[in-house]
Amino acid sequence: MVMSVIDLRTIAGLRTRALLEVLYATGMRISEACALDQSSINWEEKTATILNAKFQAYQPIYFTDRSLEWLKKYLDARKDKDIPALFTSGRGRLLPQSSRTFLRDHMKPALKALGLEKHLKHHAFRKTFVTHLFEKGGDIVSIRAAARHNSPRTTLRYYAVANQERVKAMHQRLLNGTGNGAEKNVGTGVATSTAHITVAQPGDIESMLR
Repeated sequence: MVMSVIDLRTIAGLRTRALLEVLYATGMRISEACALDQSSINWEEKTATILNAKFQAYQPIYFTDRSLEWLKKYLDARKDKDIPALFTSGRGRLLPQSSRTFLRDHMKPALKALGLEKHLKHHAFRKTFVTHLFEKGGDIVSIRAAARHNSPRTTLRYYAVANQERVKAMHQRLLNGTGNGAEKNVGTGVATSTAHITVAQPGDIESMLR
């Protein structure tokens, strides 16, 4: 729904759509995305190596096919292809504050029309990235690596929220017979599930906190 309000008829709109798709697909911070050059991306491997903005270490990030498709649309439409930066403002490399200003000034009215009163922030896409990985069954150790969290406690905070939602869904599916994967056991009248729910093992959490 948020993506639908972006005006794709302009280069700024294409840039914003590509940027937000990349932020969600990779979990990058806005400062990390703005620091990328066109040459930073390995299109065949769908990866890039970036400098973590929090603790200054080079780490890999991973793109989705969808994010690369939008990135290609934006790059093909650019008239300043000679500028090395991946995201530009028309005068050079796009600065994080310039992108924040664009979201605030150009998207707020459209979002308000959709009933979304809150200001859209780049970091919301990073948070959604981590939350969705948990909701789709990712394990804590792998998600911590994908999110490039320095502290395991940061990852565990996301896990606690996502797992609470999974527990609720499991309860409703097994005992209330609702949701995907629920089947009726005719013999007993008890709802059973064919869906698999991944939960962290105690040893996983303990090893992260050492």
